[in-house]
Amino acid sequence: GSRIPQIFKNRETKCKGLSLALFLFAILGNVTYVLSICVISMEKNYLILSASWLAGSTITILLDFVVLGQFFYYRSEEGAATNHSTERNEVQEA
Repeated sequence: GSRIPQIFKNRETKCKGLSLALFLFAILGNVTYVLSICVISMEKNYLILSASWLAGSTITILLDFVVLGQFFYYRSEEGAATNHSTERNEVQEA
């Protein structure tokens, strides 16, 4: 439940102070959890019994990718703004 508020907060903060490593390890943990369920058995009944855990982890993985997308989007946006500012300063100095 914390990913959706994080996504909205990132729109305001532009991901300042966000730990990229935290989300990478969260994705890795959830992917290995899903794989551990699937490795045990791929039988229909077992997967149905495990559906809530699979769905929860899969949705969390997808939301983590949204957060990662925001992280890289805002980072590239910040880089573009810095480049534009540098170019403007160079023109003013000339």
